[in-house]
Amino acid sequence: MIEEDEDEDEGESCASSDLFELDIFSPIGSIELSAYETTNIEPPKEIFDEVEGHMARFFWGSLEGKQIYCWSAWDKMTYTTDEGGLGLRRLQDVSESLNMKRWYWKFRTTYSLWSKFLNAKYCRFISPIAKPIMPTQSLIWKKMLRSRDKMEERILWKINGGNTNLWWDNWTNMGAVAHIIHLQDPPMNSKVVDIINNGVWNIERMHFP
Repeated sequence: MIEEDEDEDEGESCASSDLFELDIFSPIGSIELSAYETTNIEPPKEIFDEVEGHMARFFWGSLEGKQIYCWSAWDKMTYTTDEGGLGLRRLQDVSESLNMKRWYWKFRTTYSLWSKFLNAKYCRFISPIAKPIMPTQSLIWKKMLRSRDKMEERILWKINGGNTNLWWDNWTNMGAVAHIIHLQDPPMNSKVVDIINNGVWNIERMHFP
């Protein structure tokens, strides 16, 4: 759950959680950015299969220079222990989880120079929740959008000061309001505080496009 607080200096919404932010121009930020860049590598499925094949052969080992027969498929070994596996992680699952974390942690809940740049480049006139995938977008941005829907339904925003986005943030625990009532072009910057009057909900103040 993400808590929204009001930034008194800029009037922006800030996520008050255990997340932290690093300046990418600082020495520590440079290290963090380099580590982040390594997560951008997403080889084709064939590469994942090849690497996992080597991992499986290493796991089963060899005898007198000959590969020992693999008594279980690697996919089954990646099941949880409760499901009869060894609890290993498939490389594709690791890659997808890093991509989902990039959307949630690096973009949606961290107000860094990088997230501000992406918002300015791709989301100046549309919410990132409604942004479609387009051929001219960067590879990383398109990968983030593919993980968007899976992550957004798992993010719940607390209202607090009311700076939560009225139409696009999931503050109802039912998804974005724009998706619930199927609005085509709702105002991008409307806040929940806009429909609160002296601590009382005032639905009449909602302006439907």
